[in-house]
Amino acid sequence: MKTSLNRPFSLRATTLATAISLVLLAACSGKQTESKPVSSDNDKPTTTSPASTKEADQKPGNAANTHEKVQAYIDCYNSADRSGHDTIERYASWVNMKSGPTGKERHIYGLYSIHENVINNCTKEITTALAQQPALQPLDDTARAYLEALQALAEQANEADKYYERENYKDDGFAKGKQMHGPLVQAMEKFDAASDAFSDALEAENSKLLAEELKRVEETEGRKLRYWRMVTMAEAKQLTNMIAEENFDINKATAKLAEFEKAADELSNYAKAHKDELPTAWSIMEDAVEEFRIAAKERVRRVRDKKPYSQTESNWVGTSSGWMVEGSPDKLIREYNELVSRSNSTR
Repeated sequence: MKTSLNRPFSLRATTLATAISLVLLAACSGKQTESKPVSSDNDKPTTTSPASTKEADQKPGNAANTHEKVQAYIDCYNSADRSGHDTIERYASWVNMKSGPTGKERHIYGLYSIHENVINNCTKEITTALAQQPALQPLDDTARAYLEALQALAEQANEADKYYERENYKDDGFAKGKQMHGPLVQAMEKFDAASDAFSDALEAENSKLLAEELKRVEETEGRKLRYWRMVTMAEAKQLTNMIAEENFDINKATAKLAEFEKAADELSNYAKAHKDELPTAWSIMEDAVEEFRIAAKERVRRVRDKKPYSQTESNWVGTSSGWMVEGSPDKLIREYNELVSRSNSTR
């Protein structure tokens, strides 16, 4: 899903977060830029994660392997994707991405390195998963391409980070900065495209796992707390996918919002009637559901009522301050990610 939020490339405010395992994608966390990027493109939310290892161990044969494999891919994505996009956003916040650095920029922020541990962990997770059966296409191919793009970006970004961190541009008149720009941007573009493809493939595979798990839970446990939590999280994900777009069908969005609210109310009602089944600190889950509900309503109302952003809000949207803007995709995505995090912590 894409929304124009004046970001350098198609940054994904993702969460690979199904109610099966609810592993939080580190999409809205990490380092933030000091200023709004000068170039723009698209932002995107949502994705999700499969059954936990304990749950997967209970599944026979290929089903357990599939869950473990997808989980490994998600673990890589969680640990690496925000780092990759942070360095892109940092660089694009002060450099003209088409022409490159000139030495006359008002601010020279450099960029961020991608830690060696992130690369090593991702390499291990993806290499192990690729060797595991069953084969999952196109997910396996997108994972392979993602790892290659991540490694290439890290090589380029880490070299550039040292150059700017040491302020070597003061000694060579930006000669090396200009030389590095082309290959660096090329690596950024390839990573961004690989990230999109990998996340989309993860989303598709994970949606299948969620549907299968939801059916299994209903058949074996009935419509109890676990079932309604899964339904609520699935509806939240679908709603976020729809209304985080810059433009969307207001009638469809209103209907989808009603579906989420129905599921959330069912979850709340069940929890109130079966307090003995609730995990520790269940109230933080309830609070997160309510905060997400409010953010979703604000988002729908802003688009429905065609309420424009003020100048200040417009400057904030698409930056690290965007979550403070009522009815913005930024706030919606932040609350969705928080909902996933809270759900993870109350299992």
